[in-house]
Amino acid sequence: MYKSLGIFGAGTMGTNIAHEFAYYGVNVTLYSRSEKTLDRSRLVMEKSLEVMCEEGMIQSNEIAPTLSRVAFTQSIEECGADKDAIHETIIENKDAKLDLFNQLDQICRPDTIFTSNTSAMNIYELVPERRLPRTLITHYVAPAHLIPLVELVKGEQTDAQVIADIKAMYQQMNKLPVVLEKLVPGFLLNRFQSAIGKEIAYLVENGIITVPELDLALKASLMPRGVVLGVVQRIDFAGVDTSYRTYTNSKIDTPPTTFTLHKKLVDEGHLGAKTGKGFYDYGGRSPAEIVAERDRRLIRVMKASEDIIRNPV
Repeated sequence: MYKSLGIFGAGTMGTNIAHEFAYYGVNVTLYSRSEKTLDRSRLVMEKSLEVMCEEGMIQSNEIAPTLSRVAFTQSIEECGADKDAIHETIIENKDAKLDLFNQLDQICRPDTIFTSNTSAMNIYELVPERRLPRTLITHYVAPAHLIPLVELVKGEQTDAQVIADIKAMYQQMNKLPVVLEKLVPGFLLNRFQSAIGKEIAYLVENGIITVPELDLALKASLMPRGVVLGVVQRIDFAGVDTSYRTYTNSKIDTPPTTFTLHKKLVDEGHLGAKTGKGFYDYGGRSPAEIVAERDRRLIRVMKASEDIIRNPV
């Protein structure tokens, strides 16, 4: 676990990330150029912790110590000097990030880890070369203090031990970090969201479905099922062979692909839950046992989310 962390950018993401690290005992310094932004950040942080307490996620006596571990500053040097790590969450602007990283290169210790919450940019083109072995994209999902996923996106020169250490640290914080072995535009989640966004635009703009009906349809089907199966394991339950035929015969406009992984599994007879192995290995359980366990989990998710599904925020 870091002992000290400098976070640059006190907007929504920076604020949430700051108080989460502070909750786990890290001394955090949060930077913004604007005193008004820092004041707003402090208020948002306090309210977020109160809500977490009301919902039983933390104890009331943990709020004050958490807040006491966050310092607010308008000084880049104060935020970056003598820190175990810095975390960049500023505007998605190449020149702004380049300028900040160049300043931090002069301020930070040689062993300081550089991380960035960029949503899509290649940060490895902007960080000074000598810092690259200790640089990593750590992309959160809003709200960062509640959603457990953190995408860890490697650079070509990122040291393997740095990745392993940061992954282990997030696991200690009850986050769910996943490692992307290669840098691709949009990383993982934003690629999915981009594809979904295009379908939303097509369906709504062409009068196929209304916005409330569209959201209801997804909340009542794909999303609760996704909690149990994700998107790949779902293929095992549909049948890898069935999905392969559906995808290859589909008239839906998707990026060209040969579905090599699907075909390999089909050729080997690994068709998913019905054969005991597909993308996942089900350890010799019968198809009935595998489906029963899925159903038990899905029932629990549906019971917990039924009212939420039916009533928008």
